[in-house]
Amino acid sequence: MKAVHGAYGNHVHLVNNADELRRKLWRYPVGDLVLQEYLPAAEDFASSPLAIRRCPSSSAANLRSGDFRTNFELGGHSQAHDLADCPECATWPNAPPAP
Repeated sequence: MKAVHGAYGNHVHLVNNADELRRKLWRYPVGDLVLQEYLPAAEDFASSPLAIRRCPSSSAANLRSGDFRTNFELGGHSQAHDLADCPECATWPNAPPAP
């Protein structure tokens, strides 16, 4: 569960059952939450389009034992990647042509 205006790992909660969900829901206004299934992974991958042909991205891994969040601000590490080296990225909608 994540608040739509959350950042840096704030307002992100792992909810394991209906009772936990009820205890957390009242803290947020209607329409202010995103609920999604948690899929454990070794890394988290994010990208931000900043240029026409290049899209910088980073992956982060969690270093804090027992924490499911991978945010750099919470102790995770980050590594830059060039999406031009990612063949799957060419299949994304509105992907720019390869250089």
